[in-house]
Amino acid sequence: MAGFGQKNKNQKNTRSSKSHKKAEEFHKQALEHHKDGDLANAEKAYRESLESGYLHPNALLNLGVICQNSRRPEEAISLYKQSLEAKPGNPDIHMKLAHIYKDLGKFDLALSSLLKSLVLRPNNSIAHLNLGSLYKDLGQLDQALEATLKSLELRPDNSNAHLNLGSLYKDLGQLDQALEATLKSLELRPDNSNAYMNLGVIYKALGQLDQALDATLKSLELKSDNHTAHMNLGWIYKDLGKFDQALEATLKSLELNPDNYTAHMNLGSLYKNLGKLDQALEATLKSLELNPDNHTALMNLSGIYTDIGQLDQALDATFKSLKLKPDNHTAYMNLGSLYKKLGQLDKALDATLKSLELKPDNHTALMNLGWIYKSLGQLDQALDATFKSLKLKPDNHTAHMNLGSLYKNLGQLDKALDATQKSLELKPDNPEALLILESLYKEEELPKLKLAALKAIDVCPESLVCPNFIEFLSSLGEDFTLKALQPNAQLH
Repeated sequence: MAGFGQKNKNQKNTRSSKSHKKAEEFHKQALEHHKDGDLANAEKAYRESLESGYLHPNALLNLGVICQNSRRPEEAISLYKQSLEAKPGNPDIHMKLAHIYKDLGKFDLALSSLLKSLVLRPNNSIAHLNLGSLYKDLGQLDQALEATLKSLELRPDNSNAHLNLGSLYKDLGQLDQALEATLKSLELRPDNSNAYMNLGVIYKALGQLDQALDATLKSLELKSDNHTAHMNLGWIYKDLGKFDQALEATLKSLELNPDNYTAHMNLGSLYKNLGKLDQALEATLKSLELNPDNHTALMNLSGIYTDIGQLDQALDATFKSLKLKPDNHTAYMNLGSLYKKLGQLDKALDATLKSLELKPDNHTALMNLGWIYKSLGQLDQALDATFKSLKLKPDNHTAHMNLGSLYKNLGQLDKALDATQKSLELKPDNPEALLILESLYKEEELPKLKLAALKAIDVCPESLVCPNFIEFLSSLGEDFTLKALQPNAQLH
């Protein structure tokens, strides 16, 4: 019996040795296929090797990489975990797991994996860089900054780390540092389209629109199908007042990525500026269909409903926006304007004061506050708020016009005239200011009014279709008005 048992044992060892040798051969074939880029046959050979009982950690790792790159994250996770069981302590696998978890939106698991990787290899600059990116996604900007700076300490010539650093500084509101870091990234890698795109965003935030335009166009020269860069280009053109180019760029962005809710929102804002309210409404509703929790789109929707005259819907959209972001000073300012339009002045006052509590240096909210106080008959408070608004933005033609109206109500006509003329100096085609001017001038000063009208028409011929401007022209006499309304009229 003993001899029979020994024979069986020897046969089993022989079969095991052959199986192991066969598995090794499959693994060798898999590595060759993988090296040649033949991933289908590489995967087949890796699996045959594993099915033969050859659970080599590298075979599990390499097969996991193939699954990860072919968008099979759950298979990749399982294979990476098996590789770690076969050979614990591989920091690269923990980093790969972190990447998959991040893509799946499982940020806590991603963070845990990255931290394990760094315990095993503390001076891995890429892991620190990835950690910074993850903290940024989690909204923990201080930790993100610390991790990114650590990455750069370990590898100062990493252009991507400088790029991420610039993005972080921008989010932290430190625009000068953001600019410096992004320019450093481009110094290290001058052909990086994303760096130029980010540079454009930073220049825009700094108010340097020409530089923002140049950087964004350079980004698109390097990568013409970047939908985000086209969207950014549209927004820069909007700020430059080039609405047709802005519209073209935004539509191009949506052609490349039709499901970009931000681009739809921007499109709605552009259509609103162009006076195409139906298209503005459609685009903004599409944005909210794609992302119902976008407080900015809801605020924009409120503005469109206001322009359409649907104030109840505007009020509803503003409330929804504030529910999503209760500390939004702009939404409170808009709410105040809505309540004023609805004649609910006490509520308008409360909302505007709340806006200023959140952002005391908002010149537009202060201007609105002055107008609300005027409507309430509290002229001294109105004057004080308007002065504060003009101190913050001295070239605001509307605030100067409001100041002129306030002085007129206070009986200080010389000051009213000065303020109104200042408003028209800043914006000659403002029909409301022209009407105030008309009410201030005496009949014998009619030539001055006609001169103001001529200047308005010269600056903005479209004024001739504005009802308020037509009303002003009518006050200057029938003959003058008829001549002004004629195309290419030469008035004297």
